Amino acid sequence: MIAVAAQKSEPRQKKETLEKYIEKLPKPEQLDYLMRLSRGENNLSVLFNRRLLELAGQKLQLRDDGNKEDQRTIAALVKASSMWQEDKKKEDQRKAELVRQHELEALALKENSVWGEVDSFIKEKNAGAYKNAVILLMDLWDLAEHQGDLKRFKQKLNDIKKNFSNRPALIRRMKEAKLIY
Repeated sequence: MIAVAAQKSEPRQKKETLEKYIEKLPKPEQLDYLMRLSRGENNLSVLFNRRLLELAGQKLQLRDDGNKEDQRTIAALVKASSMWQEDKKKEDQRKAELVRQHELEALALKENSVWGEVDSFIKEKNAGAYKNAVILLMDLWDLAEHQGDLKRFKQKLNDIKKNFSNRPALIRRMKEAKLIY
């Protein structure tokens, strides 16, 4: 919500810059601020800085309907924040899809060697190698789906299942990854 609120905020002047406008306040107004300060008035610094901004020529612009342009309701901020979050989520999702598409295109160039790596991992006969083989198989599944060639991929998976049916840890990992049923 802060990001949304900041979108329409103008850069604030530095306090050192505002201090030079204290002298431009009429003496009665200076005295009034001092008296209110001595009484401990809440939010006085905000009011005081706003007044100094007015003297600095940064008055709030009024729209035709008389509302202050710089001020928005909480409801409007919440709504704008929701829309901004939705847009950001869609943008992030789109970027992730582009990244994945580039990864799959790179994988396509070395698909045959990746199948060789899968075979090598399986032949190592240990849990860590099976895990690596399944990770590569999942990437190869995504590639086959991307290329519209799932039939050939599933045939290769069935060959692995048939040729290595005597390796329950591998078959279990493939089932857990939902590569086979």
